[in-house]
Amino acid sequence: LAQVGLGTLGSVFAAHDHQRPENLVAVKIPRSSLSDTVDFAERFTAEIKAIQRVQDDHVLLFVKAAPEGEPPWMATALAPGLSLHELVKDCGPLPVPAVWRVGAGITAALMAINRVEIVHRDLSPANVILTTEGAKVVGFGLAHLTELDRSRFSREARTAALQYAAPELALGGLTRADRSTDVFMMGATLLFAIT
Repeated sequence: LAQVGLGTLGSVFAAHDHQRPENLVAVKIPRSSLSDTVDFAERFTAEIKAIQRVQDDHVLLFVKAAPEGEPPWMATALAPGLSLHELVKDCGPLPVPAVWRVGAGITAALMAINRVEIVHRDLSPANVILTTEGAKVVGFGLAHLTELDRSRFSREARTAALQYAAPELALGGLTRADRSTDVFMMGATLLFAIT
């Protein structure tokens, strides 16, 4: 139907679910320059597995994916709303009660993400969508399933939002990320929201 997002890893489009046309989905299509890399299919499959494992109202529901399609794609439920980054940029800092609500939504999402042994590693205002149902955490392109070999998928990748990264992440790269890194990034994101 329309392009609704453009990030460092690809584009997101709003579309009808062909099996249930009344449902809208968000279809992520990675940049072609990424899908041509040697380990892209494994990385994209890891992102899909991460989203499939998290079941929480503050994370988008997985719908379907074709990591080896032409082009590769993944669909989640569509969350109509603005990113926290867009809202603060357009309207200024949020009032304290609103920041508490956003923080509660991010906390619920991180608890669900960490409960299934995943580290998000890229939490930032751009990856928090504010909807009528509350805050939703998106952007699992750098998510890490803790049972995967840390060095394999993390050696060259960098976080897209260094200004929100914990010191160990900024200095040591993604291989240093753990649950405490996500908590630090949540704090930096909320600081942005209120200031």
